Amino acid sequence: MESLQRRVESWIRGQKSKILKITWPQQWKMVVRWPWADAREQRKLIPEEYERRKKQLQELCLAVQAESVADLQDILCCMVLSECVYKVKF
Repeated sequence: MESLQRRVESWIRGQKSKILKITWPQQWKMVVRWPWADAREQRKLIPEEYERRKKQLQELCLAVQAESVADLQDILCCMVLSECVYKVKF
């Protein structure tokens, strides 16, 4: 058992010395830049996008005669499930 321990320890020392000899490339500095130029502009665009999507959902609810977004979600889930059953059957 001791010989195995000595062999493992010598292997670890050998690996350590090999790793320490390696010269690693310099680390790159990561600079994160936002895709938009102005934060004020982005803060203005977020509520506009929210209102646009909210209006789209309301129009879709009216089109399929759903009373709420939750009802719309149920209708869409049923449509997807029925399409899956139809494809499996035929």
